[in-house]
Amino acid sequence: MARKHKAATRKKKRKSPSAHGNWIWLGAGLGIGLVIGLGVYFYQAATLQSDPPRLATTASSEKPSPAPQPVKQEEPPPPDDVTPQKRFDFYTMLEEMEVEITDEELEQALSLLPKVDRSGTYILQVGSFRNHADADALKARLALLGLEARIEAVVNKSGNTWHRVRLGPFTDIKLMKKARRKLKNNHIDFVMLKIKT
Repeated sequence: MARKHKAATRKKKRKSPSAHGNWIWLGAGLGIGLVIGLGVYFYQAATLQSDPPRLATTASSEKPSPAPQPVKQEEPPPPDDVTPQKRFDFYTMLEEMEVEITDEELEQALSLLPKVDRSGTYILQVGSFRNHADADALKARLALLGLEARIEAVVNKSGNTWHRVRLGPFTDIKLMKKARRKLKNNHIDFVMLKIKT
């Protein structure tokens, strides 16, 4: 009975074939790395031998010339009557550059600027998702902020359906700015779109 037990334990101690396979793969990886490293080394050595540096050929054929001496430029001595300037003089420079404008000149300058027409209808697009559940989650988050959003399904040129989360339309600029401010304060990106009429 003792012999049977010893034979059973010997079978358990044998290494599995996968353990040998791991060593084979390790050896193969090291061998491939060594071959690549040697190939790069010999390639670089061959290119250096075929194209010797030009500096070595010119140095052997010509006599080296002495290095030119740097020319020292002497600074003229400062005049005695000039006092050294302050290091930071922008405080006084700003006061000297200050120009006063009358109210009439300001109104005239503002009247020359082009008028910007901000009237119209705007939409704030907050997101665009392939998955309707993601769009619905963003819509719920906006509802918690007090913003009423809607989801529009759009099929693009390649046939994919996208679900856009949009706020608006806004015809009142003040309401749109208020919504934009809420989005920015909550770190939600958006794109402002003007609807063409």
